[in-house]
Amino acid sequence: MKKRKLMLAGVAGLACSGWCGSASAQAQAEMTGPDAERTLRETDAGYWRAFNACDAAAMAPYFAQDFEFYHDKSGLTRSRTGMIDATMKGICSNPNVRVRRVPVPASIRYDPIPGYGAVLSGQHQFYMTEKGMPERLTGTALFVMLWRFDHGRWEASRAFSLDHQPVAYQAPVPNVVLSKSALERYVGRYHMANAGEVTITIEADKLVLVTDHLHLSLAAKTADHFYALERPLQIDFAGDMRGKATTLTVVENGAPVESGKRDD
Repeated sequence: MKKRKLMLAGVAGLACSGWCGSASAQAQAEMTGPDAERTLRETDAGYWRAFNACDAAAMAPYFAQDFEFYHDKSGLTRSRTGMIDATMKGICSNPNVRVRRVPVPASIRYDPIPGYGAVLSGQHQFYMTEKGMPERLTGTALFVMLWRFDHGRWEASRAFSLDHQPVAYQAPVPNVVLSKSALERYVGRYHMANAGEVTITIEADKLVLVTDHLHLSLAAKTADHFYALERPLQIDFAGDMRGKATTLTVVENGAPVESGKRDD
């Protein structure tokens, strides 16, 4: 009886050996075959579409449960849920600001890791759209994503985001030109709790904002909305029936940061 059991176990082992070997070979072929790079790049592109849309449910399946993210500014984030929470509470938290990640195609590398998966690496750019403002390039970084091929699908297990570099602010091209008489309604002194006294004057057919620490030229976006030429700030005015502006609001990253009232 014992001999019969050993023989059956041996047969089962041989069968498993053949089947398991075949399955392993198939998985290896899918991981390293000619379509592997294409399918991984498609998977990677799918993740970044979900990222750009700030779609937490769509992002989650792309991460392994034990995912780890290393960032040269924010440090280490562990786990799939940790990564999703950090993204939604960070870059996706402000409804007035949208960030779009764009790869630099010529920089992207694909490197297979036999028996595990592959690495995609390269450079990417980040574009920001603030409410009421045109999209602009704000920064660049290097990325490395380690993808694991598991049970017939790719999942990101480790990622590195490094060498973040800001991009110099480029003011939008002015699309509204206001006459000097139209600009005069904004001229005056305004008081803010934090910035103190803010003076608005006219120089060379443009508004100029001056505080103890700032000297900004303002270009018109619309009749009551201006943007600074030197840095990404928007200045909004509101007035009364007499035509004079009575309040000034500073908007940064799509959200109001401080308001002041006319003080003259």
